[in-house]
Amino acid sequence: FALTSASTTVVRHFTMNVERVVITPLKNGPNQVAGGVVVQDPDGNIIKEASTVYLCRCGSSQDKPFCDGSHRRNRWTEGSTDTD
Repeated sequence: FALTSASTTVVRHFTMNVERVVITPLKNGPNQVAGGVVVQDPDGNIIKEASTVYLCRCGSSQDKPFCDGSHRRNRWTEGSTDTD
């Protein structure tokens, strides 16, 4: 993978993991991401490496991008637009 701009070239080498990553939106809950997951911040720093992570869909988590259960406390459901 290479990204080139007028002033910078960034090259990253990686190997494909044989295990598939599967993303499952849980009913009225977070996205479950399973299969050897690496979550990075915008600068490429690793936040978490795990076989499964749960990512917030409701927008209320205090631990974004991860789910902290706020959807249950706020009674969030799929199709909700209010995150207060």
